Amino acid sequence: MVDKVGRDVSGVDETTMVSLHVELQRCAPPLDGFLTWCISTFGTDIPFPPAISALFIALGKPSPVCVLLPQFESLDSLYKKLVDNVPVKQSPGDLLLLQQSCPVFFDTISLVEGDNLPSALCGLISDLLEKGNENSTYISGCSEAYNLSRYPQWDTLNSQAAEQANFSLKYVKGSLSHMNQKNFINHCKFFIWYRNLQRGKQMSP
Repeated sequence: MVDKVGRDVSGVDETTMVSLHVELQRCAPPLDGFLTWCISTFGTDIPFPPAISALFIALGKPSPVCVLLPQFESLDSLYKKLVDNVPVKQSPGDLLLLQQSCPVFFDTISLVEGDNLPSALCGLISDLLEKGNENSTYISGCSEAYNLSRYPQWDTLNSQAAEQANFSLKYVKGSLSHMNQKNFINHCKFFIWYRNLQRGKQMSP
């Protein structure tokens, strides 16, 4: 029922809304708290703003948490700021990282007036992060197939570094999609080499 709220909350009748609140209070209290905040902030006479609608639709799908909040070590500091309600909107660097990594939450946070987030949104983010490695009633944990320890032959690889490198390729996917295999591989290598070069410069004292 969560996705119905996202598609058009004004079309959800009172009985269905009450049932949804009861179900969420039972299995996902932080999500119910966020829904309550959205209703009190935006009302139910018209659909929620597109960013809020997109978030509810995403939460209503049986998708892994890492689709919404990628589980990369490089994002841990940003996630802690969001959970602790540090005013990330005052930091252009944090906002850029959020936009690149978690666009749905970036769009949602952009709607919030002022620098601090509503406690209901911080609570939802915290709950999703806690659910990132386990099954949840409204959103499932990341597939066990992504657990590198299941593949002993690859136990010498740095899986987090590989995940971050793969994730960064989204910035050139438009160009890569039109290349043959040889050009594709060469451009990927060059892009990742340049990315690592820039990261190395940032880490140099």
